[in-house]
Amino acid sequence: ELAGKLDEVESESEEVSSTFGSVVENFDRVQQKVDAAQKLTRPVSVLLRKQRANLPPTRFHESRMHSRQTLIDDLGFEWLQLLDERGDFTDIDRTAERIVNRVALASPDVERAKLESEVMSLLQSTRDNLRALIGDIDSLLAGLIELAEEERQLVETSTDFREYIDERIIWYNSTEPIAGSDFSETWNALRWLVDPGSWRELMITLGADAWSHPLPYLLFVAGLGALFLLRRRIAGTLRSLSERVLTASTDSFGHTLSALALTVLSAAWAPMLLAFVARRLWMADESPEFARAIAVGLWTAALFLVTTEFLRLSCRENGLADAHFRWRRAALAVFHRRLRWFTVVIVPVAFIVSVLNWQQVNEQWRESVVRIFTIVGLFTIGLFIRRLLRPSGKLMEEILRRRRGGWFERLRVVWYPLAVAVPFVIAFGAALGYQYTAYQLSLRLVYTLWLLLALFFLNAFTLRWLFVAHRKLAVEKALKRRAAEQAPPEAGEAFEEPEIDIFSISAQTRQLIRSLIAVAFLLGVWLIWGNVLPALGFLDRVELWSAGGDNFITLASLVTAAIVAVMTIMAAKNIPGLLEISVLQRLPLDHGVRFAITTVARYIITLFGVIVAFAVIGIGWSKVQWLLAAMTVGLGFGLQEIFGNFISGLIILFERPIRVGDTVTIGNVSGTVTRIQIRATTIRDWDRKELIVPNKEFVTGQLVNWTLSDAILRVVIPVGIAYGSDTEKAHELLLKVARENPNILDDPEPTAMFLGFGDSALKFELRVFIPGIEYYLTIQHDLHMAIDAAFREGDITIAFPQQDVHIKSMPHGLPFSTEPPGGTQDRP
Repeated sequence: ELAGKLDEVESESEEVSSTFGSVVENFDRVQQKVDAAQKLTRPVSVLLRKQRANLPPTRFHESRMHSRQTLIDDLGFEWLQLLDERGDFTDIDRTAERIVNRVALASPDVERAKLESEVMSLLQSTRDNLRALIGDIDSLLAGLIELAEEERQLVETSTDFREYIDERIIWYNSTEPIAGSDFSETWNALRWLVDPGSWRELMITLGADAWSHPLPYLLFVAGLGALFLLRRRIAGTLRSLSERVLTASTDSFGHTLSALALTVLSAAWAPMLLAFVARRLWMADESPEFARAIAVGLWTAALFLVTTEFLRLSCRENGLADAHFRWRRAALAVFHRRLRWFTVVIVPVAFIVSVLNWQQVNEQWRESVVRIFTIVGLFTIGLFIRRLLRPSGKLMEEILRRRRGGWFERLRVVWYPLAVAVPFVIAFGAALGYQYTAYQLSLRLVYTLWLLLALFFLNAFTLRWLFVAHRKLAVEKALKRRAAEQAPPEAGEAFEEPEIDIFSISAQTRQLIRSLIAVAFLLGVWLIWGNVLPALGFLDRVELWSAGGDNFITLASLVTAAIVAVMTIMAAKNIPGLLEISVLQRLPLDHGVRFAITTVARYIITLFGVIVAFAVIGIGWSKVQWLLAAMTVGLGFGLQEIFGNFISGLIILFERPIRVGDTVTIGNVSGTVTRIQIRATTIRDWDRKELIVPNKEFVTGQLVNWTLSDAILRVVIPVGIAYGSDTEKAHELLLKVARENPNILDDPEPTAMFLGFGDSALKFELRVFIPGIEYYLTIQHDLHMAIDAAFREGDITIAFPQQDVHIKSMPHGLPFSTEPPGGTQDRP
């Protein structure tokens, strides 16, 4: 077995060595030709495409390397065991004597000389076999290790070769510009595509496959027929589901999932027919090339058709978008109309491009007919995107209105022209002769559109689920509030359902959803466009400035720094909110601590992103530390107030004398802390005005925090009653009023004190405790009203200031009369 393995390893080693030598030779030859033929772009493109097609499959070799490593580990373990066994045969004379003595002790009649000879022969044979086995394993291990190294070099070289090709092939035109191309083969390609003989042969192949494999055909026809007959029932069920989601009592997210499944079934029956025929043609015995090409085209057409049909059915009345997602019907009607002509054009174009691109009859058809239909398809996609995403259109107008003032709305002058220009630019490249590049980019453009569509519906389904959850919660709260306020409703009495807008869902929750969707989009884009990214390697050859020595900052470095800056902005904006929702809210932390953590996280992310971005363009810490030190000293003197407020902001975040949501008084300003920023803190006063207070005022000035460690406050109500009133009764009434108020705490309990005798009143104070400052004014109002009513009912007079004037002397002759104005007739 080991000898066979060794022969197999030697054979594989020769194969890998030969392949490796061929790859290295081709790599060097291609590099020389590419360097020598920079202007002969079309031959270079053909050469690169052929070389890329002939490259050995790296995944196969990587898989074989992995399995070979397992074999090496097993052989190594067995080799160690054999070495241990060989140690027992280092002194075979003593081992033989020990064995003979043990056997002789058990069987005294045995011939000792003969036994010693047989034992010695067996031990020598075993020792020789162990040595030979260890030597064979040594040779096999050495061969496997050498083969693994050669195969590793083959994989690395093939990967480098593929990256070299991918980096350059996209920038070389594969054919002549369309203005100077020869389209004489166009008619031949179309005639081959509609040739009756080829289609007759295709039908014969399909019939023979159905005759030899009838069960799949019978099952498919039965399933497709049942689905076709159930179309009306499916439509009725969709209408019923759309009615159930209108009211909270019958609404459920399960209805939306059911509507999704039914919509997919309704949209899939025609694409399923195309896909089934395509699969059977591909799997048929001795399938001709024309049938296989048609199979590829049918499969592609099925993918496009199921996408457009799903969108069409989702956007019709009582569909997913209308009844479940609550999208505007006017916008859906516009989208439905535009989707109709898009389907009529794009499905046949995708079929023809796939068929002619796969066929092997004539290579020139790919450069002529495929190019024409690729341009037609790209123009169709571009026109559809233009009409769909126009900011003034009915569809985007509603979306932009709901995001008024946001980045999406403000950057519409960027993303709209870019989205429209991409397919037209790719089509223009195909017209210039970059047919291979245009075809590869158009495929990835279609995949990206499918990704966007999937994420768009995923976002809609997530918001729908949140809407249902919030709706049920709102209904439960409304029912509890109604039960607390009045008796249960009588039978047949309508319940007024609270209105909930899907866009009123928690902003943080929607921000988390958007963040997750953005991450999924970035990962998807990376997977789709990852093979094209090596083509951007030319940016690394554009040198901008020197970074010292032989190091240069290239255009790739500048682009990378810009990407890092953009990602830093996005991370600083979204990650703190994601951290708040996914982690911090699950921890036993109050709101102030969570706010401090998210704010510091935002500062750290920003600082890290700035450092990385500057390091990418060659501005490292070692080069700017002295400059930053000097700038820090200068800014410390020139902008000491700014620095003081910045440090005070950090102190506030860590020491937390105030927190977001606290009620504070600083100077003559009182209000609620709404935001703590790097320079100042925002306080919203009782008039809903926002006051910006520098952070330094909170650290160095006198601050009153009404809710720092204990939100309970004492409210003091002074009351003066007239002399002669019943003080015991007044004391009892004050306590009674306090105890009857539901917002006043029982612990600490209310107290009423008779403080003394005033000039015009007997002074009392009612002292009560409330759970928070938000009750302060309400409690004051309620207690004043209740005390006044209780004292009136108890016949206790609330005193008012009085003053007696004593006249000791008055000059003679001063006109003075005790008569009231108007004479005696006015006396009572």
